Amino acid sequence: MQDRLRDTNAAIAQIERAISDNPNSETLQLEASSLSKMQEALEDEFLAVTEQLGIDICSYRLIPKNYRIPVSAVSDVLNNFQKLFSAVYDSVKHGPKLISKLSQEIINESTLEFGYAFSGSLGIVLTVKRPPQLFEDNFINDSIIAFQNVVKVESMEQLKGFADKFGPSVIREIHKWASQHVYSDIDAEIQWKSGRTVKSAVLIQHTEFERIKDIIAQTSEESIQEIEVIGDLVGANIPHKNFQIKTKDGLDISGTFIDAISDVHTVELPRSYKSRIKESTTIKYSTGEKTVSYILLELKQLSK
Repeated sequence: MQDRLRDTNAAIAQIERAISDNPNSETLQLEASSLSKMQEALEDEFLAVTEQLGIDICSYRLIPKNYRIPVSAVSDVLNNFQKLFSAVYDSVKHGPKLISKLSQEIINESTLEFGYAFSGSLGIVLTVKRPPQLFEDNFINDSIIAFQNVVKVESMEQLKGFADKFGPSVIREIHKWASQHVYSDIDAEIQWKSGRTVKSAVLIQHTEFERIKDIIAQTSEESIQEIEVIGDLVGANIPHKNFQIKTKDGLDISGTFIDAISDVHTVELPRSYKSRIKESTTIKYSTGEKTVSYILLELKQLSK
């Protein structure tokens, strides 16, 4: 079925070129009309067959802004789309992740395969087989719905909600995919089908890709917790309110304080203390870069 579709689309492309050279040829017009009807019938049959086989269809149409389209731009866009879909699938099946490290199982279940190319436009049909369902779970279907939701982000608050639900790793893959579309200046029309049923359809233009990319670049996730450590206070700068502690585990913790060290709360250097510290961890969504800062809250002297 795929071979027949490819051959038909190739024939249509050839006829269209011939018509451009002979626009008044009735024979070519009739042949083009016949091929077009054949294409529609084949596509309809293809949808019916894939539904019986438990295969979902992704129609990915690239809409470039100019006629010069590097092959690398097309391959990079599709490669990033595959990574994004696999990350979403992994999150749906196993829960949100800080860093996405795909198992072979996830790769096998979420790999998109080439179906056939469109005629007369830059686009392809991709296929993905639905894995056997367990307890009525349909992870492919849930991933398609999740994908449609995450590409519609319009604010930082909405993005943080998606990050809580799907994990920072998915947001990072969205940023890479959107950035590639912006860099290549290519819009996208993406449609997911199960048989003749349209599950999802989105048209994402250049300005929307830019908005998604910029929102992610400006947003980060912060978590705060209090920790207790035992170690030697080896540095304390009163005017600048900086401290440095070397823990018994060999960690070097440095940061700031407000009044944990003062004329009232004096300290000796170097000396062992039990320290209560506020640890703030910030993860930048676009790169996964993590920064950690510390504020010293309290020091308790340990007996010698």
